[in-house]
Amino acid sequence: MEKDKRKGLIITLLIIQSIVFAILTSFYLDYKYKENFSNIAKEYKEISLNNIEFDKNKAVGDYLERFLSEKNAIFLKQKDDYDYAGKKLVHVTYISGDYEGRKADLNLSFLNQKYASDQSFKKLKEEGGTIGLLNSDYAMIEKTPKFIMGDSYGFVNLIGMGRIQGFNGKYKAIGLDDDDVKEFYEKISEITGKSIDDIKNQTGGMAAMGENIPFSFLAIYLVVSLVILAMLIIITVSKLEDMGVYLLQGWSKSEYIKSIYGPINKIAYILPILFIPYGFILCMGSFKTLKYYGIFLLAGLLNLLMFLIFEFLVSLILRTVKLIAAMHGRISKKGLLAFGIFLYILVNVSTSFLSLMGIDKSVSELFDQIETKNSWEEVSDYYVNTTFFIGNDYMNPQNGETPTLDNDFIDFYKSIAGKDGVKTIHTEFYRGENYEMFKNANVYNYPPNFSFVEFKADKNYISEDMGIEITNEMTDFAKNGYRVYLIPKTFTKDQKEQLEKYFTEDDIKKNQEFADKDSYDFPKIKGAKFFTYENDREYFAFPTDIEDDRYEDKFPLKTNEAVISLITPENILYFEAKSLLGGGETNSTIKLNQKAYDKYINKDYYKKFNLDDNMPEFVKIKDLITGMIKSLAQSIGTFVLIAMLFSAMCILILLTLINLYREIYLEEVNIKKFLGYDNKKIYKPLWLVIIIASLINLSIAIISQSIFGFILALIIGAMQIIFMTKLTKRNQFNLLVEFLK
Repeated sequence: MEKDKRKGLIITLLIIQSIVFAILTSFYLDYKYKENFSNIAKEYKEISLNNIEFDKNKAVGDYLERFLSEKNAIFLKQKDDYDYAGKKLVHVTYISGDYEGRKADLNLSFLNQKYASDQSFKKLKEEGGTIGLLNSDYAMIEKTPKFIMGDSYGFVNLIGMGRIQGFNGKYKAIGLDDDDVKEFYEKISEITGKSIDDIKNQTGGMAAMGENIPFSFLAIYLVVSLVILAMLIIITVSKLEDMGVYLLQGWSKSEYIKSIYGPINKIAYILPILFIPYGFILCMGSFKTLKYYGIFLLAGLLNLLMFLIFEFLVSLILRTVKLIAAMHGRISKKGLLAFGIFLYILVNVSTSFLSLMGIDKSVSELFDQIETKNSWEEVSDYYVNTTFFIGNDYMNPQNGETPTLDNDFIDFYKSIAGKDGVKTIHTEFYRGENYEMFKNANVYNYPPNFSFVEFKADKNYISEDMGIEITNEMTDFAKNGYRVYLIPKTFTKDQKEQLEKYFTEDDIKKNQEFADKDSYDFPKIKGAKFFTYENDREYFAFPTDIEDDRYEDKFPLKTNEAVISLITPENILYFEAKSLLGGGETNSTIKLNQKAYDKYINKDYYKKFNLDDNMPEFVKIKDLITGMIKSLAQSIGTFVLIAMLFSAMCILILLTLINLYREIYLEEVNIKKFLGYDNKKIYKPLWLVIIIASLINLSIAIISQSIFGFILALIIGAMQIIFMTKLTKRNQFNLLVEFLK
């Protein structure tokens, strides 16, 4: 019965192993998918557009549309980004031009599966929308193939999106020669009023997205495989005593071995076929080609081959034993000991792979999030905007009209601004160290030469949270279209004058230029009024450190010299209004308490402003941070669990090695003990094995600069030393008495 349980356990483990290997196969294919998707263009010219101002987007888009039509060419722009919820990585290709005439020059399939039909690409060109799920089902023409645990892939109309978001970036142009490229740059220079050098030269940078490597699944696969190997060894050794009897009855060794592994192999031979439904589930049926399922079948066969190799190596225990030894149940115990030591070192050193999994970064992020949670405690009960559905009113990608969603949300803001429990607060950190760059690049005409944090806030937040009095005079100015600024009294006269010039000549004028060109009725700013206030305390600054690694000045957690802009619906600037949809604890401008959240964040209230299809979601700041902490803790917990599994296996193998060592060197062990030898000397070879394995783990951790790996190696090493000490002492006196009899 016990033997049947062992075989049942191996069969269960084989099924688990096959599922994990299928998941690893999907990760590998998704990696190749990403490579393939990034190489859609076979041959192309590289075009770089930079420093194109927002108000030139429509003219550039109109020209690009005509240019691509005349040249029968295609423009591509590829970008990695996160979905609207910030959870899934999306690989996007923006495409416009003569798709029909140039599709032969494009690589639009993976594993013989097309990304989308020709009709869908035609519809994308003519009507806009998206191919692939980027934000919500609205405006999606067709889904692209994807893996359930992989990234998402999509296509967007390049010209339509460029009119909305701008055309700055790098492009791949298919179907153009050098003269065409020269002509294009000359015309863009004419439209934008920029020199060709200014257009070609990039002044900003892009952040690269990290890759999620499925190390946890690799570790699980390794652990399961090692357990299967150990179980095969246990079953095989337990069958040794019976083999002599069967051999005397005329059985061959091969027949006897087949009788042991036969029931297990029957299941093992079926498992490769299951890789076909595994493949279907892991891609949600989005891949339908024979090549795709052939790869999964091949993966199943490879997994089977690895198991059969394990099985053959273990069967050598029976294949190499002599008939007489088999009849007496004898086997080369020294050989088993050597094999056990090899297995122990293999499992022990496998824990060092955890040093290479980037867990130190997760631990560091966890501590950062805990620190953030503590430092944000005073504002943690506010609800902030996080996500929204694009809905059916986000944009018109063909003519670049202002997205109605933005305008609808501005109307929503106007309806709740100043109400009980509703507060407006957004902070921006101006870095004085950028003064020369701002000046030379004509970003601002009057950039200040010092750093400060600007608080864009309403009366509710300034008076209730900052404790600063807002007079009726200030409120009247703000409600009559004036910008109202509160400057700390500790600022020098020169600093105040710099701020006045910056806000009036740069900030207000630039925003007004864009507001005047927009179809939405933005407030007409009449001017600016400046006041001073007693800055006798520190104010929480809602910091974001996204760019801090690039600068000496760091966004402070708190500041006692906040430059405050009093915001109302009547004096809100263009870019402030357009940013109201920004999400997250640092980007969300609107802050709500529980009462306001219950009153305004619901479908009925949203419906008044055509937001019921977008349903902007508000979440407590504490829940946002706690959610990140929980996610990181779960990730770290997975690593720790895997480390515990490895450690438990090491201790079990160590126990087996001690018992086997005692059996082989029974006389030597007991005589030395009788003579008073220390256990470290009696079991010296095993102690050396533990030390060697621990040193390997520590070395790998040091080389990979992993603090977690180093601590883990020390803990596992210490645990095994403790267990080695206890296990070698266990039953030692009874064994000695039994030997002396």
